[in-house]
Amino acid sequence: MKLTEQQIRKAMNLLNIPTNNQRNGNWLGILCQLHSDSNFGNASINLESGMMFCFSCHQKISIIDLAKQRFNVSFKEVMKMIDDCYEISFQSIPVQTKQKERKQSKVLREFEEVVFNPEHYYYIRQRGFTQEFCKEFNITRCLSGIYNDYMIIPIKDSAKGIEEFEARRLFEYEKLNMFFNTIEGNYHRLQRKFEKYIIKEKIKFKNYLLYKDDVLFYDDLIKYLLQPKVKYVPNSQAYRTLFNIDNLKFNETLYLVEGTGSLSKIWTFISKNCTCVFGSKIDIEQIELLKKFKHIVIIPDNDLAGYMMIKDLNKELTNFSVINIVTEDTDNSYVKDIQNTNEIAPSVYLSKYINRGISHGKAIF
Repeated sequence: MKLTEQQIRKAMNLLNIPTNNQRNGNWLGILCQLHSDSNFGNASINLESGMMFCFSCHQKISIIDLAKQRFNVSFKEVMKMIDDCYEISFQSIPVQTKQKERKQSKVLREFEEVVFNPEHYYYIRQRGFTQEFCKEFNITRCLSGIYNDYMIIPIKDSAKGIEEFEARRLFEYEKLNMFFNTIEGNYHRLQRKFEKYIIKEKIKFKNYLLYKDDVLFYDDLIKYLLQPKVKYVPNSQAYRTLFNIDNLKFNETLYLVEGTGSLSKIWTFISKNCTCVFGSKIDIEQIELLKKFKHIVIIPDNDLAGYMMIKDLNKELTNFSVINIVTEDTDNSYVKDIQNTNEIAPSVYLSKYINRGISHGKAIF
Protein backbone atom coordinates (compact mmCIF):
# COMPACT_ATOMS: atom_id res chain seq x y z
CA MET A 1 0.00 0.00 0.00
CA LYS A 2 1.36 3.40 -1.00
CA LEU A 3 1.24 6.06 1.70
CA THR A 4 0.40 9.71 1.16
CA GLU A 5 2.76 12.39 2.45
CA GLN A 6 0.10 13.35 5.01
CA GLN A 7 -0.01 9.77 6.32
CA ILE A 8 3.78 9.66 6.55
CA ARG A 9 3.87 12.92 8.49
CA LYS A 10 1.13 11.66 10.81
CA ALA A 11 3.18 8.50 11.38
CA MET A 12 6.20 10.67 12.22
CA ASN A 13 4.11 12.47 14.85
CA LEU A 14 2.82 9.17 16.19
CA LEU A 15 6.36 7.80 16.52
CA ASN A 16 7.79 11.07 17.81
CA ILE A 17 10.44 11.28 15.06
CA PRO A 18 12.34 14.59 15.29
CA THR A 19 12.85 16.48 12.02
CA ASN A 20 14.86 19.58 11.11
CA ASN A 21 12.27 20.35 8.39
CA GLN A 22 15.05 20.46 5.78
CA ARG A 23 13.78 18.87 2.59
CA ASN A 24 15.76 17.69 -0.43
CA GLY A 25 13.29 16.61 -3.10
CA ASN A 26 11.16 13.90 -1.48
CA TRP A 27 13.65 13.35 1.35
CA LEU A 28 13.17 15.01 4.78
CA GLY A 29 15.93 15.21 7.40
CA ILE A 30 15.27 13.31 10.63
CA LEU A 31 17.14 11.81 13.58
CA CYS A 32 17.79 8.12 12.95
CA GLN A 33 15.41 5.81 14.81
CA LEU A 34 17.69 2.76 14.55
CA HIS A 35 20.57 4.00 16.69
CA SER A 36 21.13 6.69 19.32
CA ASP A 37 21.43 9.54 16.83
CA SER A 38 22.05 13.13 17.95
CA ASN A 39 22.91 14.79 14.64
CA PHE A 40 20.54 15.88 11.91
CA GLY A 41 22.01 15.06 8.51
CA ASN A 42 22.67 11.38 9.20
CA ALA A 43 19.19 10.14 8.31
CA SER A 44 16.25 11.03 6.08
CA ILE A 45 12.77 9.77 5.36
CA ASN A 46 11.28 9.55 1.88
CA LEU A 47 7.92 11.34 1.90
CA GLU A 48 6.71 9.23 -1.05
CA SER A 49 7.55 5.74 0.17
CA GLY A 50 7.92 6.20 3.94
CA MET A 51 11.34 4.53 3.84
CA MET A 52 13.99 5.78 6.30
CA PHE A 53 17.71 5.44 5.66
CA CYS A 54 20.72 6.40 7.77
CA PHE A 55 24.19 7.11 6.32
CA SER A 56 25.74 6.70 9.77
CA CYS A 57 24.53 3.24 10.82
CA HIS A 58 23.68 2.15 7.24
CA GLN A 59 20.33 0.74 8.30
CA LYS A 60 16.96 1.28 6.66
CA ILE A 61 13.35 0.60 7.62
CA SER A 62 9.90 1.68 6.50
CA ILE A 63 7.97 3.90 8.87
CA ILE A 64 5.15 1.32 8.91
CA ASP A 65 7.49 -1.49 9.94
CA LEU A 66 8.99 0.76 12.63
CA ALA A 67 5.51 1.46 14.02
CA LYS A 68 4.62 -2.24 13.96
CA GLN A 69 7.78 -3.01 15.98
CA ARG A 70 7.43 -0.06 18.34
CA PHE A 71 3.80 -0.74 19.27
CA ASN A 72 3.79 -4.50 18.64
CA VAL A 73 0.70 -4.29 16.43
CA SER A 74 -0.41 -5.41 12.97
CA PHE A 75 -0.31 -3.39 9.74
CA LYS A 76 -4.06 -2.79 9.98
CA GLU A 77 -3.72 -1.51 13.56
CA VAL A 78 -0.84 0.79 12.56
CA MET A 79 -2.93 2.36 9.80
CA LYS A 80 -5.77 2.95 12.26
CA MET A 81 -3.34 4.59 14.70
CA ILE A 82 -2.11 6.86 11.91
CA ASP A 83 -5.66 7.77 10.93
CA ASP A 84 -6.48 8.57 14.59
CA CYS A 85 -3.51 10.93 14.83
CA TYR A 86 -4.09 14.45 13.57
CA GLU A 87 -2.82 17.93 14.36
CA ILE A 88 -4.88 20.93 15.44
CA SER A 89 -3.83 24.43 16.35
CA PHE A 90 -3.67 25.15 20.08
CA GLN A 91 -3.99 28.80 20.97
CA SER A 92 -2.14 30.50 23.80
CA ILE A 93 -3.92 30.09 27.11
CA PRO A 94 -5.59 33.33 28.27
CA VAL A 95 -3.80 35.13 31.11
CA GLN A 96 -5.45 37.23 33.74
CA THR A 97 -3.31 40.35 33.85
CA LYS A 98 -0.72 42.16 31.77
CA GLN A 99 1.85 41.39 34.45
CA LYS A 100 1.22 37.64 34.12
CA GLU A 101 1.31 37.93 30.36
CA ARG A 102 4.83 39.35 30.52
CA LYS A 103 5.98 36.58 32.86
CA GLN A 104 4.38 33.73 30.90
CA SER A 105 4.53 34.88 27.29
CA LYS A 106 7.60 32.75 26.52
CA VAL A 107 5.86 29.63 27.80
CA LEU A 108 2.31 30.23 26.63
CA ARG A 109 3.17 30.76 22.99
CA GLU A 110 1.14 28.99 20.35
CA PHE A 111 2.15 25.38 19.94
CA GLU A 112 0.87 22.30 18.19
CA GLU A 113 -1.06 19.53 19.89
CA VAL A 114 -2.53 16.22 18.79
CA VAL A 115 -5.84 14.66 19.70
CA PHE A 116 -4.76 11.05 20.23
CA ASN A 117 -5.91 7.58 21.16
CA PRO A 118 -4.57 7.03 24.71
CA GLU A 119 -4.46 3.25 24.24
CA HIS A 120 -1.47 3.68 21.93
CA TYR A 121 0.88 5.01 24.63
CA TYR A 122 2.42 3.01 27.43
CA TYR A 123 2.35 5.69 30.15
CA ILE A 124 -1.35 6.45 29.94
CA ARG A 125 -2.36 2.90 29.06
CA GLN A 126 -0.80 1.74 32.35
CA ARG A 127 -2.84 4.35 34.21
CA GLY A 128 -6.09 3.49 32.49
CA PHE A 129 -6.59 6.74 30.59
CA THR A 130 -9.49 6.13 28.21
CA GLN A 131 -10.64 7.99 25.11
CA GLU A 132 -13.75 9.03 27.04
CA PHE A 133 -11.68 10.46 29.91
CA CYS A 134 -9.30 12.33 27.58
CA LYS A 135 -12.21 13.75 25.60
CA GLU A 136 -14.05 14.80 28.76
CA PHE A 137 -11.07 16.80 30.04
CA ASN A 138 -9.60 17.88 26.67
CA ILE A 139 -6.34 16.00 27.26
CA THR A 140 -3.95 16.15 24.30
CA ARG A 141 -0.34 15.53 23.34
CA CYS A 142 1.93 18.53 22.75
CA LEU A 143 4.20 18.52 19.70
CA SER A 144 6.37 21.58 20.22
CA GLY A 145 8.03 23.98 22.66
CA ILE A 146 9.24 23.01 26.13
CA TYR A 147 6.22 20.71 26.53
CA ASN A 148 7.00 18.67 23.40
CA ASP A 149 5.84 15.05 23.82
CA TYR A 150 4.16 15.86 27.10
CA MET A 151 0.52 15.14 27.81
CA ILE A 152 -1.38 18.41 28.31
CA ILE A 153 -4.05 18.27 31.05
CA PRO A 154 -6.09 21.50 31.33
CA ILE A 155 -6.65 23.02 34.77
CA LYS A 156 -9.57 25.42 35.12
CA ASP A 157 -11.22 27.21 38.03
CA SER A 158 -13.76 29.75 36.79
CA ALA A 159 -14.35 31.29 40.21
CA LYS A 160 -10.65 32.05 40.72
CA GLY A 161 -9.91 32.88 37.08
CA ILE A 162 -7.40 30.04 36.74
CA GLU A 163 -6.94 28.62 33.24
CA GLU A 164 -3.67 26.77 32.66
CA PHE A 165 -2.44 23.19 32.43
CA GLU A 166 -0.32 20.41 33.83
CA ALA A 167 2.11 18.69 31.44
CA ARG A 168 3.09 15.05 32.06
CA ARG A 169 5.94 13.30 30.27
CA LEU A 170 4.27 10.91 27.84
CA PHE A 171 6.98 9.01 25.99
CA GLU A 172 9.45 7.87 28.67
CA TYR A 173 8.97 4.14 27.99
CA GLU A 174 9.12 4.54 24.20
CA LYS A 175 12.14 6.86 24.38
CA LEU A 176 14.01 4.44 26.67
CA ASN A 177 13.43 1.66 24.17
CA MET A 178 14.60 3.95 21.38
CA PHE A 179 17.72 4.94 23.31
CA PHE A 180 18.75 1.36 24.02
CA ASN A 181 17.54 0.13 20.60
CA THR A 182 15.35 -2.51 22.18
CA ILE A 183 11.73 -3.48 22.76
CA GLU A 184 12.22 -4.27 26.45
CA GLY A 185 8.89 -4.94 28.16
CA ASN A 186 9.88 -4.01 31.72
CA TYR A 187 9.75 -0.25 32.23
CA HIS A 188 11.45 -0.26 35.63
CA ARG A 189 14.35 -2.35 34.32
CA LEU A 190 14.85 0.15 31.50
CA GLN A 191 14.66 3.04 33.94
CA ARG A 192 17.34 1.55 36.21
CA LYS A 193 19.53 0.81 33.19
CA PHE A 194 19.27 4.43 32.06
CA GLU A 195 20.05 5.78 35.53
CA LYS A 196 23.23 3.65 35.65
CA TYR A 197 24.21 4.90 32.18
CA ILE A 198 23.79 8.55 33.22
CA ILE A 199 25.98 8.06 36.30
CA LYS A 200 28.63 6.14 34.36
CA GLU A 201 28.79 8.75 31.57
CA LYS A 202 28.67 11.67 34.06
CA ILE A 203 25.77 13.33 32.27
CA LYS A 204 23.97 16.20 33.98
CA PHE A 205 20.89 18.25 33.13
CA LYS A 206 21.12 21.89 34.25
CA ASN A 207 18.92 24.81 33.22
CA TYR A 208 17.39 22.69 30.44
CA LEU A 209 20.84 22.02 28.94
CA LEU A 210 22.85 18.78 28.86
CA TYR A 211 26.44 18.54 30.09
CA LYS A 212 28.87 15.65 29.83
CA ASP A 213 31.99 16.03 31.97
CA ASP A 214 30.89 19.68 32.41
CA VAL A 215 30.95 20.25 28.63
CA LEU A 216 27.74 21.25 26.86
CA PHE A 217 26.53 18.61 24.39
CA TYR A 218 23.41 17.75 22.38
CA ASP A 219 21.23 14.66 22.60
CA ASP A 220 17.45 15.05 22.34
CA LEU A 221 16.71 11.60 23.73
CA ILE A 222 18.73 12.07 26.91
CA LYS A 223 17.45 15.62 27.31
CA TYR A 224 13.85 14.44 27.19
CA LEU A 225 14.47 11.58 29.61
CA LEU A 226 16.12 13.87 32.16
CA GLN A 227 13.44 16.56 32.08
CA PRO A 228 10.90 16.74 34.95
CA LYS A 229 8.12 14.18 34.68
CA VAL A 230 5.54 16.86 35.49
CA LYS A 231 5.68 20.51 34.42
CA TYR A 232 3.50 23.53 35.15
CA VAL A 233 3.56 27.00 33.68
CA PRO A 234 5.79 29.48 35.57
CA ASN A 235 4.03 30.96 38.60
CA SER A 236 1.37 28.28 38.31
CA GLN A 237 -1.84 28.73 40.29
CA ALA A 238 -2.73 25.03 40.30
CA TYR A 239 -1.96 24.73 44.02
CA ARG A 240 -4.86 27.13 44.74
CA THR A 241 -7.55 24.87 43.32
CA LEU A 242 -8.72 21.28 42.78
CA PHE A 243 -8.80 19.46 39.47
CA ASN A 244 -12.18 19.78 37.73
CA ILE A 245 -13.49 22.07 40.50
CA ASP A 246 -16.09 23.61 38.17
CA ASN A 247 -17.93 20.27 37.88
CA LEU A 248 -17.54 18.80 41.37
CA LYS A 249 -20.64 18.26 43.54
CA PHE A 250 -20.27 19.40 47.15
CA ASN A 251 -23.26 17.42 48.45
CA GLU A 252 -21.88 14.08 47.19
CA THR A 253 -18.92 11.97 48.36
CA LEU A 254 -15.70 13.24 46.82
CA TYR A 255 -12.88 10.83 45.95
CA LEU A 256 -9.48 12.49 46.31
CA VAL A 257 -6.06 11.33 45.08
CA GLU A 258 -2.71 13.10 45.00
CA GLY A 259 -2.06 13.46 41.27
CA THR A 260 -3.80 13.43 37.91
CA GLY A 261 -2.11 10.13 37.01
CA SER A 262 -4.49 8.24 39.32
CA LEU A 263 -7.69 9.99 38.27
CA SER A 264 -8.80 8.13 35.16
CA LYS A 265 -9.36 4.78 36.85
CA ILE A 266 -11.23 6.49 39.70
CA TRP A 267 -13.37 8.51 37.27
CA THR A 268 -14.10 5.51 35.04
CA PHE A 269 -14.83 2.83 37.66
CA ILE A 270 -15.44 4.47 41.07
CA SER A 271 -17.02 7.92 40.83
CA LYS A 272 -17.25 10.89 38.47
CA ASN A 273 -17.04 13.11 41.56
CA CYS A 274 -13.28 12.81 41.93
CA THR A 275 -10.33 15.19 42.01
CA CYS A 276 -6.67 15.63 42.89
CA VAL A 277 -4.56 18.27 44.62
CA PHE A 278 -1.53 18.16 42.26
CA GLY A 279 0.80 16.56 44.78
CA SER A 280 0.89 15.66 48.45
CA LYS A 281 1.38 19.21 49.75
CA ILE A 282 -1.96 20.90 50.36
CA ASP A 283 -2.40 24.68 50.17
CA ILE A 284 -4.74 26.58 52.51
CA GLU A 285 -6.98 27.55 49.56
CA GLN A 286 -7.35 23.88 48.63
CA ILE A 287 -8.24 23.06 52.24
CA GLU A 288 -10.96 25.73 52.21
CA LEU A 289 -12.44 24.13 49.11
CA LEU A 290 -12.29 20.66 50.65
CA LYS A 291 -14.17 21.86 53.74
CA LYS A 292 -17.21 22.51 51.53
CA PHE A 293 -17.73 18.85 50.70
CA LYS A 294 -20.16 16.68 52.67
CA HIS A 295 -17.72 13.76 52.80
CA ILE A 296 -14.33 12.99 51.25
CA VAL A 297 -12.67 9.64 50.67
CA ILE A 298 -8.92 10.03 50.29
CA ILE A 299 -6.77 7.39 48.60
CA PRO A 300 -3.17 8.35 49.47
CA ASP A 301 -0.07 6.98 47.78
CA ASN A 302 1.54 4.24 49.85
CA ASP A 303 4.61 6.25 50.86
CA LEU A 304 5.84 8.83 53.32
CA ALA A 305 4.43 11.73 51.29
CA GLY A 306 0.97 10.12 51.40
CA TYR A 307 1.25 9.72 55.17
CA MET A 308 2.27 13.36 55.61
CA MET A 309 -0.67 14.51 53.48
CA ILE A 310 -3.16 12.65 55.68
CA LYS A 311 -1.40 13.90 58.80
CA ASP A 312 -1.65 17.53 57.64
CA LEU A 313 -5.26 17.23 56.49
CA ASN A 314 -6.28 15.60 59.77
CA LYS A 315 -5.40 18.88 61.50
CA GLU A 316 -7.70 20.86 59.21
CA LEU A 317 -10.58 18.62 58.12
CA THR A 318 -13.22 16.58 59.95
CA ASN A 319 -15.13 15.36 56.90
CA PHE A 320 -12.90 12.65 55.45
CA SER A 321 -11.98 8.98 55.68
CA VAL A 322 -9.11 7.01 54.15
CA ILE A 323 -8.89 4.01 51.85
CA ASN A 324 -5.44 2.60 52.43
CA ILE A 325 -4.06 0.25 49.77
CA VAL A 326 -0.50 -0.75 48.85
CA THR A 327 -1.45 -0.99 45.18
CA GLU A 328 -0.22 1.68 42.77
CA ASP A 329 -2.33 3.28 40.05
CA THR A 330 -0.35 1.36 37.40
CA ASP A 331 -1.33 -2.02 38.88
CA ASN A 332 -4.16 -4.05 37.32
CA SER A 333 -5.77 -4.58 40.73
CA TYR A 334 -5.85 -0.85 41.65
CA VAL A 335 -9.61 -0.40 41.18
CA LYS A 336 -10.53 -3.79 42.64
CA ASP A 337 -8.44 -3.12 45.75
CA ILE A 338 -10.15 0.24 46.26
CA GLN A 339 -13.59 -1.35 45.90
CA ASN A 340 -12.74 -4.18 48.31
CA THR A 341 -11.09 -2.05 51.02
CA ASN A 342 -13.11 -0.49 53.83
CA GLU A 343 -12.79 3.18 54.65
CA ILE A 344 -11.04 3.95 57.92
CA ALA A 345 -10.79 7.07 60.05
CA PRO A 346 -7.65 9.16 59.50
CA SER A 347 -6.63 8.57 63.13
CA VAL A 348 -6.70 4.80 62.53
CA TYR A 349 -4.65 5.18 59.34
CA LEU A 350 -2.05 7.34 61.12
CA SER A 351 -1.87 4.95 64.06
CA LYS A 352 -1.26 1.93 61.81
CA TYR A 353 1.42 3.80 59.93
CA ILE A 354 3.29 4.78 63.09
CA ASN A 355 2.91 1.38 64.79
CA ARG A 356 4.17 -0.64 61.82
CA GLY A 357 6.90 1.76 60.78
CA ILE A 358 8.36 2.95 57.53
CA SER A 359 10.61 0.89 55.28
CA HIS A 360 12.41 2.46 52.33
CA GLY A 361 9.93 5.34 52.25
CA LYS A 362 6.94 2.97 52.01
CA ALA A 363 4.18 2.50 54.53
CA ILE A 364 3.84 -1.11 55.66
CA PHE A 365 0.31 -2.34 56.41
